Amino acid sequence: MGTSDGEIVFSKEPFSFLDGDERALFMENVRLFTFASGEILIRGGEMGNMVYFIVRGECGVFLSPTTPAAGSVARLVPGDFFGEMAMLANVKRTATVKTLTEVQVAAMDSQKFKKLFMTNPRIVKGLDAYYKKRQGELNLFKKRVADMESRPEQGLWQKIRKMFGL
Repeated sequence: MGTSDGEIVFSKEPFSFLDGDERALFMENVRLFTFASGEILIRGGEMGNMVYFIVRGECGVFLSPTTPAAGSVARLVPGDFFGEMAMLANVKRTATVKTLTEVQVAAMDSQKFKKLFMTNPRIVKGLDAYYKKRQGELNLFKKRVADMESRPEQGLWQKIRKMFGL
């Protein structure tokens, strides 16, 4: 992984807090992977043991890969990371992440991730805040979907407007 790729990962909190030695250690412990557009990187409902950092490209986060009409919960871009929720909480993945373009990610297994970062109080605090933000976004999305499903049948145009928040 090149220095410029690493700078993308370190461009956002909580990893922007890493010092030079921590960044070097990070770079030694990740592997780069490239995926084509349309590939599923993680699947909701499965256990996870990797965290991924987007270096290039974009991904969508979906509650279900089989119902893209429900829309994505979030769009991930370079500097974003995913897969940490299941790994840190030791629970099944809450969403599916699918590539929207060709994507390059830096991946780190859970043991290395925990060893590298869980001793740094700033990273732990940042991950906690990030986790809570993600969980809030997921809960809000689930509420929107439930609200849409509970409404009486509407016309196609009204459904489209509500789906896209127009």
